[in-house]
Amino acid sequence: QFTVFLFIYVQNNDKEKYGELLQKSIHFTFFFSLPACAGLFALCKQLLVIFSGEAYLPAESTMCIIIPTILFGSVGSLIDSLIFIPARKEKFTFYFQIINCVLNILLNMLLIPLYGAFGAALATTIVEFINMAMKVIVARKNFLSKNITRNFFISAIGSAVILLAIFFIETDSVILDSLLSIFAGMSLYAFITLLLKHDTALLLVS
Repeated sequence: QFTVFLFIYVQNNDKEKYGELLQKSIHFTFFFSLPACAGLFALCKQLLVIFSGEAYLPAESTMCIIIPTILFGSVGSLIDSLIFIPARKEKFTFYFQIINCVLNILLNMLLIPLYGAFGAALATTIVEFINMAMKVIVARKNFLSKNITRNFFISAIGSAVILLAIFFIETDSVILDSLLSIFAGMSLYAFITLLLKHDTALLLVS
């Protein structure tokens, strides 16, 4: 739906409405993807035990290394659907996808023989980061905003608080650990983002 509205705004050369909706989308993406990465990283071990059992604990490092793809993939998809497509610049998505495929194959050939599953996860994370970086560089004028930077750092601060809070939560039950961590993390993140006046937090409670 956002893509349709943005396409209309671009066609009508309504830069003000286009910029406003795009900024809200960028804020929204950072608001949810950063704490998701932080929470999953902090609870990686507990979640593996709950959903897979202790036998899968050796996969903890593999899971942790691939978690940042949540952020990288979200930003990349946002640029594709809300910047490139409305501006009829889908060719960039096509070119970058080809580059990603080539890089993925080469990195997997290099890293899997050395590190196994961890190497495959590392290759995916590297490719996703490069993909996001290339798209941000092309669409950089849409990200060069003090408001976007401010909201990004607020989300980053809130996510750091999540990591810190979960670090101090420890009980005899993995499930209780996870539930307390999720509740504490969400509560603290909401408090921090509202206190620092993150645009998305204010929008959600208005």
